[in-house]
Amino acid sequence: MSPLGLALLAALVAALVASGLRRARTARIRREIRDLPGSAPETALAVDDFGEMDAAIALRACPCGGRPTLAGEGSREVDGRRFRVARLVCPSCEEEQFVFFETTRLFH
Repeated sequence: MSPLGLALLAALVAALVASGLRRARTARIRREIRDLPGSAPETALAVDDFGEMDAAIALRACPCGGRPTLAGEGSREVDGRRFRVARLVCPSCEEEQFVFFETTRLFH
């Protein structure tokens, strides 16, 4: 193989490795975000006031490195527990996340 062919092959291999590493990193970050407290009703963050919700939302990150913003909220009640669910969307990549807050104590 010519030196030019070897250089092109090396560049192709380097690009494939870099792409694979980037995908693995993004997948790892997605898993970490999915496992954060508040990512599901079972791990909802118990809050005593609505300001705590804003603080928790501000700490969220996106796998792309951006900061998701609040795109909507809703309420849900399950087995006597009240939840506020925040839907976050990253303005950079449009990745969507949900954060669950247990608000039962706020209303009792």
